[in-house]
Amino acid sequence: MMRTHLAALLLPLALVGGPVAVVSTAAPATAADSCVSQREFASVKKDFSKAKVARVFGTKGSREAISRGYGVTIEIRSYRACTRFGAVSVSFENGRLSAKSAVF
Repeated sequence: MMRTHLAALLLPLALVGGPVAVVSTAAPATAADSCVSQREFASVKKDFSKAKVARVFGTKGSREAISRGYGVTIEIRSYRACTRFGAVSVSFENGRLSAKSAVF
């Protein structure tokens, strides 16, 4: 249906030889669209960097808390689990995974 409407709009321009610009209407994927599966959760290990966890999970998650002091930074991030009532939480110490928990 959308293709038919798009083609009907672009056809007159193409026949006249005018420039035709096509813009995608699909929304880009966001962190909110991603969820963490049990397999992904099991695959992240202690000392993984925050960036590596984000690559495995497919999302950066949401920062719940951060504390800095005495040369140590502790950050807790939450992620949406791929189940209806699940939740995933990961703690990072100086940017490295130090603890994780989940309910699936």
